[in-house]
This record gives sequence, C-alpha cells and structure tokens, in this order.
Amino acid sequence: MNVFKWSAGALVVCAMSAGAASAQYGYGQPTPASPDRDYTSYFAQDEPQASPSDRPVEEAPEASAGGAANGAAAAGGNGAVAYGCDGACGGGCASCCALSCPEENPWRLFPCGLGCGVNIYGWASAGYTANFSDPADNFNGPVTFNDRADEGQLNQLYLVMEKEIDNGGCGWDLGGRVDLLYGTDHRFTTSNGLEDNWNEDSRFYGVAMPQLYAEVAYNDLSVKLGHFYTIIGYEVVPATGNFFYSHAYTMQYGEPFTHTGALASYAYSDTTTVYGGFDRGWDNWEDNNDDLSFLGGFSWDGGNGTTLAISGTAGEEPSAISDADDRFLYSVVYSNELTDRWTYVFQHDNGHQDNGAGAGQDAEWYGINQYLFYKINCCWTFGVRGEWFRDDDGVRVTGLGEGNAIEGESFVGNFYELTAGLNYKPNDNFVFRPELRYDWYDGAADPDTGDLPYDDGTDDDQLTAAFDVIFLY
Repeated sequence: MNVFKWSAGALVVCAMSAGAASAQYGYGQPTPASPDRDYTSYFAQDEPQASPSDRPVEEAPEASAGGAANGAAAAGGNGAVAYGCDGACGGGCASCCALSCPEENPWRLFPCGLGCGVNIYGWASAGYTANFSDPADNFNGPVTFNDRADEGQLNQLYLVMEKEIDNGGCGWDLGGRVDLLYGTDHRFTTSNGLEDNWNEDSRFYGVAMPQLYAEVAYNDLSVKLGHFYTIIGYEVVPATGNFFYSHAYTMQYGEPFTHTGALASYAYSDTTTVYGGFDRGWDNWEDNNDDLSFLGGFSWDGGNGTTLAISGTAGEEPSAISDADDRFLYSVVYSNELTDRWTYVFQHDNGHQDNGAGAGQDAEWYGINQYLFYKINCCWTFGVRGEWFRDDDGVRVTGLGEGNAIEGESFVGNFYELTAGLNYKPNDNFVFRPELRYDWYDGAADPDTGDLPYDDGTDDDQLTAAFDVIFLY
C-alpha cells in the first residue's frame, strides 16, 4: 500500500469533514448486533450479538447521531427512536436546550405477532434520484441502491418474522429470524447459490432473503446458525437502519453483505461483547470452495454515547486467477455523542486480496468515512457524510447492472463523496429522507475503454439530488 497516498487521502477526508461538518451514518445506531441502528450509537446493541445488520430494523433512522460499527452484532431489535414534534424547545438557542422526545410507538400491521413470542413487522421504502448530468443510460455510475438516474424506485418492500432471544443473561432461550426483501435493492444483497437462482429473468425487481437463522442462548453466550447479515462496517441493507438514502462506496464495494454459517456472541462484561464464528465467506449460500472463513470482532460501550467496534473477516475468496485465494478485511467504527444533539461517527476499512489484480498482483482497498448528525428537534435531524475510498488496483469499484455504460470496467484511484441530508419524521410510521450528494473521482480511466466513472463514462464527477419515503408497518 502506498503510505503517502493513504495519508494524503486521510488528510483530505479529515479536512472535508471539518469544513463540512461531515460524519458517518453512525448517527444513532445501536450495537453491531442489530441491523436497525439508531444513529446515536451503533454499537449500543439491544442484545449482545454480532452484526449491526442484524438489528431488528423496525424503526426508521432517528435523528440521533452516532453508531459505532456496522459489524458487531447481528441480532434483531430496533432501538427506539424518540420522535414527536412536541419535543422541540422554543425560544433562545435551540442547540442549548436538551431534547425530551416521547418514546416511539408505531402502528403495526400485526400488533400481536403470531403468538409464542414471534413478532412480524416490516416497512416499505421508495425514492427518486435526479442526476444533474442526465446520463443516457439512466445509471448513477458506480453509485448503488439508488442507482437509477431520473427514475423512481421501489427500493424495499421488507418483511421480518422473528423471535428474539431474551433470557436476561441467565438460562436457556431459543429464537430465530427470517427477512424477505422485494424491490430494486434485492440486486445488491444477492448470495451465490440462493437469490441468483430466483431472479434470473428480472432486470431490476426481485426477491432476496438476506437472513434465515436460528439462535440459541445460554447465560451470556448466544450462537446464531444460518444465513445472516454481516457484523462488519457501519451502514446496513435495511432502509430503517441508515440515515441517508444513498450508500457509501465502502459499504457497497469494500465489505460483505451476508454470511452463511455460525456466529457466537459473548457478553464478556457490561461494556464489552466479543464475536466469533465461521462461515462460507462473502455473500455465499453455496461456497465456491470448501474452505471456511473466520468472522469476528468486539464492541465496547464506554457510556455517555461513546462506542467502539472492531470487526474483521479472513478466508479463501475468488481472485483474478482462482476460486480460493486469501482475502482479509478489517473495519473500525467509532461513535461519540458529543452532546444530546450532536453525534460523530468515524469508520476505517482496509481489505486485501491475494492475486486480486492478476497472478502475483495482490489487490488492496481502504478508506475513511465520517458522519456528523445534529438533532434539530424531535422531528428533524440534519446529517453530513464525507467519504474517501481508494480502489488501489481497480478491482472493486465498477458499474453494476445490465445497461450500465461502465459495467465491469476498472478504475484505479480515489473515490470521494460528500452527502448532506435531512430526516423528517412527522409521526412514528413515516420518515422522509432528502439529500444532496456530490461524487468525484481522482484516478486513471479504464485502460481498455478510456471511460471515467460518471455520466455514461464521460466525466469524473456528478451531482445528484434524491429523496425517499419510508413507511413502517
């Protein structure tokens, strides 16, 4: 890795965050054990599990800020987001006033669940992205999830059925969870040997099953068996677990989405939870080799809204020349509630793949994400995200989707994005997320076509304005 370039990129991102009050999604997430974070403290999990993606994404992103790492506990369980316009304080400097927002109590389609402690809930998320470059292919270059330019998308029609483990740290308990997702987002959470067999004739819309697992708990130890969201990173697949409509390059191109295997979480103390397990690798239902990968890490809650999560994975993954070459990735997510209104999140990832760029040519990718969130009142929250992602060998970032002008192309260089947005929650069931995003690229054009990442391969930057609406049921 070129240390000078890495350091220069880090300085740029830090300067950008300082000047634009940027910050990562950690806007208020619980612990890495839940896919539904509350942007305030991503690692403040409901239960000591291993995967921020596993949270019970029942609630839409709240206006808190923070979230320590996407990966530390893949459990389900939405942190309650306190909203309600009566929580705003009037007169004087609003930022000097402490917020006191009512506890959320969203309407549910199945308020009583299915009995025996089994809950059923979900949400719908739909949005629109305007691209000021007006690309002819109607793709926002390498930007994913809200990847369609000047076109509406039903991103997620999501359904969760789960029985959470709840033994109070003593004795035995059994649980489990299944998630079903219909919409355009299914394309970005597809697992080898599963959804790729379901949606062969579908271009944009289809079905995914990102989670299907059983869970057993004994005292402070719990083990998840099956198919589950990763514990790595900060942003997650469920729309209700993120502050922004769009996603960071780091999440899409630098990290796995799901794993199939076994993952244990152990509450070592009141502040620390440790995770560890083995699985079939990145986004695999059926492995393309017979080697297991390791997944693990820990999350720490220092109190007062300060959390730290460090997670990683190592194993044999496909490279440019083989189905089984060593791949390693680690992620660090730090979240700090600076005040009851301000939350800051920092994330750093670094990945390495043997023979990733060809025989004897290893590949590396790394970057820094920063988020800053400000609770204006109980209904409105403002957030900024600044990101630098380095595709050091041109093997990670590309155009995804049939008809994308840069599909399969290679870009060796630095990807930057600065996103500013709002979350508006008029009641406990609706969230409106508008945002303005600027992307730019500093690096080489594709060596075969001479294309750049944006505007049908003709430009090195783009400006987009987008919004989506989330309805919980």
